[in-house]
Amino acid sequence: MTTPTGTARPPRPDIQRAFAHLTPLAPQAGASPEAQLIAARAFVDRYGDVEPRGALRGVDVTPMNIGECQAEWLVPRNARKGDRLVYLHGGGWFAGGLESHRPLASVVAELTGCATLLVAYRLAPEAPFPAAVEDCVAALSWATDNGPEGRAPARSLLLAGDSAGANLAAAVCLLAIGAGRRTPDRLAMICAPLDGAPNPSRGTRPDIVAGNGELERAMAAYVQGQAPIDDPRISPLKADEGLLARFPPTLLQASGAEYLLWDSQAFAGRLIDAGVRTSLSVWPAMPHVWHAFLDLLPEARQALAEIAAFLTPGR
Repeated sequence: MTTPTGTARPPRPDIQRAFAHLTPLAPQAGASPEAQLIAARAFVDRYGDVEPRGALRGVDVTPMNIGECQAEWLVPRNARKGDRLVYLHGGGWFAGGLESHRPLASVVAELTGCATLLVAYRLAPEAPFPAAVEDCVAALSWATDNGPEGRAPARSLLLAGDSAGANLAAAVCLLAIGAGRRTPDRLAMICAPLDGAPNPSRGTRPDIVAGNGELERAMAAYVQGQAPIDDPRISPLKADEGLLARFPPTLLQASGAEYLLWDSQAFAGRLIDAGVRTSLSVWPAMPHVWHAFLDLLPEARQALAEIAAFLTPGR
């Protein structure tokens, strides 16, 4: 970050605190694969919790199962009947779930006024590709015809996800379009990895959470040779233009400081070229998925408010 004169300006104390919180939580090199996986999952579960997490307020939580994965409806007091949002959590395809993302998804539910289905898809390495994609496809299909009040068609159907969940959201859209099923009315993707292969276009931004090494290890654990890395279900950036042209209006958010910024920029460019209404929103100096720092960074709720305004225009 620089001032107009070009002099380096230190980040705000709260931003420094967010990065300081993340640094010791990241799994350490040299540990066994089992220990690294345990540490990584614990890291994601408390990703944004600089302070102890408070009680959840403002939504009613209803646990459920969809096929082989757990899920829960987060229903805000201001929910509009028939308006549904499916939220796919991040965590590198091997971590995260209901516990890690309930606070973030609950804020999204309140801001949009939508019953929000938070999906705990199966995780790698125990369940490699395409298990997570299959679970997310099933969840979106289920939410098309079922809400927290029971079986009924969705009036509006929205889709959002962060990090690996944003990758899965793009893959779900591609598969729904290809199969002729109902696609989301709108899509929001937060800090998405959209190319599974190493790509020098990403540059060399240091990123302790989702840098080059972290992405390669996560992809290896997720894919396990089950498909080529350029399969669009893994690398949505490689999708056919004809499928991309049928995407819903899409918002991509990314930090200007993160390694994966290029992915959002490149995917937004492809959507724009395909004629899709696309918004790319870049937030300077933030950590990867800063939205999780709800009680520390004002930009967390501001970014979620931007998502809600995009997903529910004219509310």
